[in-house]
Amino acid sequence: MANYRTIADAYYRALAHGLVTPAEVITWVDSVMEAEDKPAIAFIDAACAGDDANAILTALREVPGDGDRAQSNRLVIGLMKQLVACEPGAYPRVAETLYVMAIDGDAPSADAESSMRGFYDELDLAIDGIYGNEKQVCRDVLTFLTEHGEAM
Repeated sequence: MANYRTIADAYYRALAHGLVTPAEVITWVDSVMEAEDKPAIAFIDAACAGDDANAILTALREVPGDGDRAQSNRLVIGLMKQLVACEPGAYPRVAETLYVMAIDGDAPSADAESSMRGFYDELDLAIDGIYGNEKQVCRDVLTFLTEHGEAM
């Protein structure tokens, strides 16, 4: 199980990229507050933020502890898989976020980085009817998310 700092980082990035809603983050925050006798003030701040994404992002940055960036990356990818399972139209947003993660050095491996950099362009070209098949690219993205993601 990931520590709170690692999960907070994953939710921060997922919320910032529109992969989760403020309500989804608050559900996790509430579960932490129920589990802890003395939750960190950052959790209280997030819980009081309502649907204000900026306030939630600020609170998530203040969660104490040392995070594991590699595990956070796997959790973000797991959240992407969860999103496309519920919202198939989210593939372009997911592909773009994978690209950003690759650019930021947050790829699980060199092979994964290559795929992460390519999905967004491949999907864009397929959607525009220029090259490739949109359904195949979406299947490739889903396979990637399954291989590299971790559920919360």
